[in-house]
Amino acid sequence: MSEEEFLGAPFRLGTQMAGEQAKIVFDKLKTPSPHGMPLEWKIGELQFDQVLAIWEKMEVNFGSDGMPQWPSIVLQPEARAELLEKLQKWHNDPECRKKWEDLVLRKRKEFDEREAHRRLVD
Repeated sequence: MSEEEFLGAPFRLGTQMAGEQAKIVFDKLKTPSPHGMPLEWKIGELQFDQVLAIWEKMEVNFGSDGMPQWPSIVLQPEARAELLEKLQKWHNDPECRKKWEDLVLRKRKEFDEREAHRRLVD
């Protein structure tokens, strides 16, 4: 075995292990749960109702300031740019704002019910 092969083996093994771990993480992110929900669309075709339906399925907490703590979104750069652009457009649309406000109210009620039923332990 050459010196290069000997010294390169740990790096190749580390790269392979990191790739396998990344695959496991992203497979887990694709599994729907109250804390994570996959959202896929073709670039240019994202609709407000798609985003609303995803948030509807998720558990949302609220901070001490009363503001919702929305789960993080992991996106490709092109998808992120589209989402940010459309969020601004939807924010200015009265119909979308009303739907969003209704969602926040429902999520607040769900949060309050969860907190009221939460079991406190010593």
